[in-house]
Amino acid sequence: MKPFANLRRPAIPAALALFFVFSEPSLAQADPTQDNSIVPTGLVATVNGMAITREDLLHRIELLQVMFPATRQSSQEELARRARKEIAEEILFAEKAGLLGVTLDEWQVREYWTRLAGEAPDFAAEAKRLGTTEKQQIDLARRTALAKLYVVHRAGLSSELADRIPPDPLLQRLVAITPRQIKEEFKNNRERYSKPSQMECTLVICPDEEIAQRASSALANDTPLPPEVHVERAIFLDPELEQQFPPNLIEILRESKIGTVTSVQSLEAGALVLRIDGRRAEQEANFSDAQHEIRTGLELQRLAVARSTLVRTLIHRAVFEPSDLFEL
Repeated sequence: MKPFANLRRPAIPAALALFFVFSEPSLAQADPTQDNSIVPTGLVATVNGMAITREDLLHRIELLQVMFPATRQSSQEELARRARKEIAEEILFAEKAGLLGVTLDEWQVREYWTRLAGEAPDFAAEAKRLGTTEKQQIDLARRTALAKLYVVHRAGLSSELADRIPPDPLLQRLVAITPRQIKEEFKNNRERYSKPSQMECTLVICPDEEIAQRASSALANDTPLPPEVHVERAIFLDPELEQQFPPNLIEILRESKIGTVTSVQSLEAGALVLRIDGRRAEQEANFSDAQHEIRTGLELQRLAVARSTLVRTLIHRAVFEPSDLFEL
């Protein structure tokens, strides 16, 4: 997923919301009673006695589709297998973290996700949407956080909990990045580190079109918005517009002046109005500005290799079903 790399934090809530209201129905939104559903009902898999359920799988598929837009082109079976494998790996890593004495209270779970994603999830809302409990959603977020902490500490990319999760020298070597490698990456892929044009906007999500019309007028005249609306400030890079908005709206967003308020856009539930607040022109790549992004990107690539290495060392002692759980 991001899965959180390279996202501008204010854009995350809007991206999550807009994908689902403008997209075609996905596996996560499919009718769970369909006989041909690729995700079976009830228990999907087990790892060391921990269950992976259909609800776990559907929630992870949603995250994959939002954080990695390319996965929307994958088949339902591919998405389901990837989501199942990721959850199984998380269970192994979180279990190891627990055996090493690492625990997270609820406030620490919220703090972790706030640091990572800009804000903590609304666990109560997620529980209501998925038909689970708030405690279950917090437990899932705790498991994911523990798993991520275990992997980055074993790879030596974090030292906050090094007294309990010591780094593995082999994994440290796997993820180590040299200045020469950073320079070579910039030289070979310079265009990748150019900054595309971006748009700052205010999104007003409304319960119906009548309220949206009032919100549109308020935005245009800079007067108070109706109390029923939900407001978000978001930043979108130009390439992201095609992933987040329908074609007719993309042209308006690209061509309109700062201060423009769009017409009311119908959603699956409610309506949306946007105001363009600012723009930034495309910027050519600059090595001094790109170094941090290059290092982070290379580390993430190698962290994936380190994660796979960790999984191979853990599954030999794990008890799991089905037998192909850790295969894609």
